[in-house]
Amino acid sequence: MFAVVHIISTFIMMEQISDRSELINVISRYPFVMYYQGDYQERPTISISEIVEWNLKPHLKKGAIRRIVYLIIEVVQNIERYSAHIDSGKDYSLIFSDQNSLHLVTQNVVFNDSIDELKQRLDDVNSKNKEELKEAYMDVLSTGEGTEKGAGLGLIDIARKSGSFLDYEFNDYSDDHSVYSLHVTIPLVKDGAISIDRGTELIKILNDSFKENKSSVFYSGDFSNTFLHAILKLLNDSKKSSEIAGNTGFQHALIEITQNVLKHGVKFREMIPGYLCLEWKENCLQASTASVITDKDLNSMSEKLDMLNAASKEELDEISEKALLDFSVEGGLGLITVAQLSRPNLLNYYVTDLKKFGKTIIFTTQFSNQ
Repeated sequence: MFAVVHIISTFIMMEQISDRSELINVISRYPFVMYYQGDYQERPTISISEIVEWNLKPHLKKGAIRRIVYLIIEVVQNIERYSAHIDSGKDYSLIFSDQNSLHLVTQNVVFNDSIDELKQRLDDVNSKNKEELKEAYMDVLSTGEGTEKGAGLGLIDIARKSGSFLDYEFNDYSDDHSVYSLHVTIPLVKDGAISIDRGTELIKILNDSFKENKSSVFYSGDFSNTFLHAILKLLNDSKKSSEIAGNTGFQHALIEITQNVLKHGVKFREMIPGYLCLEWKENCLQASTASVITDKDLNSMSEKLDMLNAASKEELDEISEKALLDFSVEGGLGLITVAQLSRPNLLNYYVTDLKKFGKTIIFTTQFSNQ
């Protein structure tokens, strides 16, 4: 009976994660992608900015990073200021980089009666040159006529510090609400041209992949930096909406899953590329990773995963105890611990072949409320 359930469960999960091959192919074009979709009343902005900061540190000077982090906070807080907070599936922030620019994209549902004033402010900011923006900023500061929640001043400062046109759009959502999108581009190369990549395909595939979730966190970038602490902070901030996310056991498993990518992922240009995805579904929290892997590591990992999936709870406990006593096995507890913490769910995996990198393993498991 267990074998039948195992086969059915694995088949269903493989069908779900095989759809991620297209997602991987799209995100592999970008050095960095950070996507958060969910409840912005929990104020995830600082954690999001810290994740981006860790990825920029090896490549940019401190002054440039401070400016970018400030802009990220201002742009993402745009959701906190304007969102009607009625559909967390529609509220998201996306930060991605190409070779020349960093792109900050936000979307949220707003009340229709706030659109005229917001559109007027956006158009006013876009109509000004650099000197006029500076003058407008100083005028607001000196007169103390900041708009409600500081939003007007924030838009002026975003335009000033990014040197970018505030690309925005409003689309119908209901009789009382609309979907408001904002796209800001920050040049990463001094005196370089601002990228014209709007990330249209990236935005579409991320939204399509996660639209059914209550909340989602998607990170694609370098696993050799310490971005994970910011994700753990974000999870702790979300305790009130998810018992699983704030659970110490889940966070321990998440660390092990991430370390597994760090240990087995293939290094490219001093980076270990991969992705980490967390999805809050109706009755569980699903965690996934993707990383490039050698044939040797793939064979040993698939054997271990198959062995762990076939083991009962009691057998897992025995395997764990044996690994604890066997000091000759380096890092042997990682996947064993994940298997114990995620049960009764299995550790599912799928292998795809990327033109840019080679064999990539997609690992997925779920954590349920006990």
